[in-house]
Amino acid sequence: MTRILAAVLILIAGGSAAFGQAGSSTKAGAPVEAPELAGLALMLRAPLPAPLAGSSGLITLPTGYPTDRAAALERLNRYRLAAGLRPYRYDQALSDMGQAHADYILANAGTGNARGHFESTRARGYTRGGDEAARTSGIAFGERDPLAALEGLMAGTFHRLQFLRPEETRVGLGHSYGPPVAGSYDSGGTLFVTREEDGVASPAAPRFILFPPDGFDDALSTFAEGENPDPRPGIGPDSPDTGYPVTISLLPDDVRTFEGATVVVTDDTGADVPCWLSYPGRPAVDHPDLSIYAGDTAFMVQAYRDNFDAVFILPIAPLGKGRTYSVRAELRIGGTTEILSWSFATRGPTLWSVRPGSSDPRYDLETVLDGAADGDTIRLAAGEYSITEPIIIDKAVRLVGEPGRTVMRFAASGDTSSLAIESTVVMRDLDIKGDFSVYLSEGSALLFKGCRFTGADKLNPLSFMERGSRLVLEGCDFKSLASPYLAYFGDEPAGSPAPTLYLGVGNAFGALTYEGKRSYGSGVERILKRSLE
Repeated sequence: MTRILAAVLILIAGGSAAFGQAGSSTKAGAPVEAPELAGLALMLRAPLPAPLAGSSGLITLPTGYPTDRAAALERLNRYRLAAGLRPYRYDQALSDMGQAHADYILANAGTGNARGHFESTRARGYTRGGDEAARTSGIAFGERDPLAALEGLMAGTFHRLQFLRPEETRVGLGHSYGPPVAGSYDSGGTLFVTREEDGVASPAAPRFILFPPDGFDDALSTFAEGENPDPRPGIGPDSPDTGYPVTISLLPDDVRTFEGATVVVTDDTGADVPCWLSYPGRPAVDHPDLSIYAGDTAFMVQAYRDNFDAVFILPIAPLGKGRTYSVRAELRIGGTTEILSWSFATRGPTLWSVRPGSSDPRYDLETVLDGAADGDTIRLAAGEYSITEPIIIDKAVRLVGEPGRTVMRFAASGDTSSLAIESTVVMRDLDIKGDFSVYLSEGSALLFKGCRFTGADKLNPLSFMERGSRLVLEGCDFKSLASPYLAYFGDEPAGSPAPTLYLGVGNAFGALTYEGKRSYGSGVERILKRSLE
């Protein structure tokens, strides 16, 4: 379920798509009676946010244009208008070029020919137009939803700046997606191809192009993962998330006489937000050796060292959801100081809606799980969802069904659990059927509330729990569960934190037992093998 992206200068793993913002609504249930799971209780009590209104028609598109691509282009023009720029005009020729390269990426998935900003003349599907598009486009690899691809690109720095060039006012979009290829992220691609208008002067634009701009209320919280070159110092594959970047695009004359910058970012409590600062002539981190990017090396080195004519303000930690941030920047240019002050807000928790069997990626459960972020809610419409591959949930999200009407049917997955939990997750009002088992990784937590379980493996437990994990059951029906145990605790060294099974109110059990292997030392006695009736 891990989404992996790539874009201009090769971006891997992007930000998340969104189709809603925080709002009011459904009254939630009672809190869990377990102090160790206060976070789960808060998630359960939180109101479900209201969905965002439909598209706004910010770009004229051909009749019958795919809705998922239209949503991405409309969002892109919304960004440009907010930044004070002329919106893009749709260009079919650019879309054809972008589609040619998107098809090339899919045709060469897993071969090594699909990556980078060029095409190999000896590879499948090579075209001159596709090769031209590849060299000058924002590209996202392996992304099912074009809107999610766009938001991943905008959550970077270099990639964002392509979309904030005032002189480029034409846009095309190519998109392809196929089944993931083992060991590869290039199972399809999304290209945003932008160009200037031929023979037309560049439109007027602000001297300083800010993003997020003043008054913007839809910024994400985190930086896009895997940007190369990466402007953040000390960042590696296992580094924690950092905050959504703030950028100031500069005019060429200002770049030539740029002398330095001082920037202060504060949150809505007045507290300073620690940031890395990068600007022309003084990048936050140097990348002296970019030879691994064959074919793009000279372009990428120059682009990085020039910072793409911009100031990068890079929060060291993720920004909070639904928070307001203020920026004060003093730019020293040509012997004078320009002072810029503005504020923006981050997007609140998002409500996602999914539908069983939907061919539209915006309503597909797998795509939505990929795009969701911590604190989001995924509402599953009534119907049956056929789960044929194991699901990994590594974000603090809620999955909420319609009581008695939303069914998740899991197929057998061999020795692998059909659901793996790696964060703090709530699953509510779901009928869970089939060969189901859940794996809780170290320190994770899962609340089942108002769920009904039917079937499962007759030989294995419902859950496998690692050290420090927590499972809460409240108001659930286990009378038709075939599994012999609710929980099984693997061997861990003595003194390790024990996993914990909490039994809340309103559960209905048959002749079930639950078992814990006593290898954790003191404290595990509360989890003993015994009947639950």
